[in-house]
Amino acid sequence: MHSRREKHKRIRISFSLNVTDASGTDSDKVSPALRRDVVQFILDLSDDANSQSNALMAIYGDRLYMLDEIHQLSTGATTLRQLASFTPTSTATAVDRIQDFAFGPLYVLDGVLILELIRSELGIARLDVWSKIQDLKQDDEKWKHDIDEMMFHPLLKFSQPRRYAFLSIFFRIRATRHMAATALAIRLYQLDHDGQRPRGLVELVPDYLPSMPIDPFADGKPLGYRPDTEPPYLYTVFEDGIDQGGIYSLYPNGTVVRTSLDCPFFLTPNPKREQYLREEEAREAEEESKKREAESHEAGDNNPNEKASGGQGDKDQQAR
Repeated sequence: MHSRREKHKRIRISFSLNVTDASGTDSDKVSPALRRDVVQFILDLSDDANSQSNALMAIYGDRLYMLDEIHQLSTGATTLRQLASFTPTSTATAVDRIQDFAFGPLYVLDGVLILELIRSELGIARLDVWSKIQDLKQDDEKWKHDIDEMMFHPLLKFSQPRRYAFLSIFFRIRATRHMAATALAIRLYQLDHDGQRPRGLVELVPDYLPSMPIDPFADGKPLGYRPDTEPPYLYTVFEDGIDQGGIYSLYPNGTVVRTSLDCPFFLTPNPKREQYLREEEAREAEEESKKREAESHEAGDNNPNEKASGGQGDKDQQAR
């Protein structure tokens, strides 16, 4: 069983990464990464083509799923109650059948509206511009409000638009990928420059990065970089699209609060997080010690022969 601190150490991909140009293993130590593998990993993380393709495929999958739902409802193959309860194999009641027969045309109309929403989502996803995706947030909220006021749109109530929430996830992943690639590039730069970090990200291009690392939430602007702070970090302006100069907030356990502030990617261990992990490790050790002590006492209480022999031994000792 590994402590939280040990698990945390496993994800430090760039803090103390060792790199070599030659392959080889050391049985007593962790082998350094091959430089060519690190360079390829940086290129893979920097490539947005696959990320956008995956987002579009996911939206197409959602569209096909909705088309299938509309077809099943309009042909009577399933009922709305079965879909809503995620139990399509359950038996539909007579009331379900009568209700779905009456609402059948409305299901089709609702399906057309939902497919139109998905079509607009695809169009904005292809633009790949965060400010356009931000516009979806208010539009989705307006749709949800209007749906709550609607009386005869049963399918829309069941499948409300979540375009903004869906696309924002892909942009968060992309921002993390860009910052991870840049952190690795900075580490390679350090190894080549006696541990010194670049003064600006432009120094990484083209030897360590193929181009300036872009912040997906900043519509073409580069990631933020604070090399002189403690700890130093990269940052994205995050979902509000406003550069706060790298200002961020942390929870008591040292993890980042994702609010309207910027979102950092630390280049060295975060002191607040490290302190929390040390305290957690100490608490875990104390709890484990108390558990072993309790088990030891319990084992002694459940072994009367040991007590008896111990008592007789004491008497023999006193007699001697």
